[in-house]
Amino acid sequence: PGADGSSGQFLKTDGSGALSFATVSTPTVFPTHIDIWRITSDMGLSSGNYLTSNWSRADQSGAAGQLTALKGAQVTQSSGVFTFPTTGIWQIMFQIEIYKNGACRWFEAGMIGTVDNFSSERVLATGYASLFSSGANTHSSARTSTFYKVSNVSNNKIKFRVNMAAGVTNESSTTANNTWVEFVRVSDI
Repeated sequence: PGADGSSGQFLKTDGSGALSFATVSTPTVFPTHIDIWRITSDMGLSSGNYLTSNWSRADQSGAAGQLTALKGAQVTQSSGVFTFPTTGIWQIMFQIEIYKNGACRWFEAGMIGTVDNFSSERVLATGYASLFSSGANTHSSARTSTFYKVSNVSNNKIKFRVNMAAGVTNESSTTANNTWVEFVRVSDI
């Protein structure tokens, strides 16, 4: 490759001693895409809820937003269903911060995937948290991650669901990762 990282040429032989030129392509540098989405309003949650509203892509404006790294074409979202801009192996990391003035013995955050645009679905990963009753709001975070193979951007999609022993509220922010998901494309298929 050239000094600037561009494609280059080199001499090769066909085995009989004849020389010819061949082109060398610059390898892909990963990650090629980084995207962050946040829940921007606190919401009361109950068992079986899908997180379908109040999602917003991380903002890169203002002093605080300039610290957020985003790269490549963005993942898109509609009613809590996330669609990928390109095929590849994606690392997905999800965290939900919860709070309650009371106890919640167990709280589950689940990442749900599909290969057929949600005609069917499968739990890909779960994370757990619990809250104790302290007489004031107590906080905890459930976090989970997976590597997801996106071979068809029309059919491979992701959404998020919660289950719990008692109703809780999620913690949100427009400027920080409280309840959030990160998408990082780490490899070609």
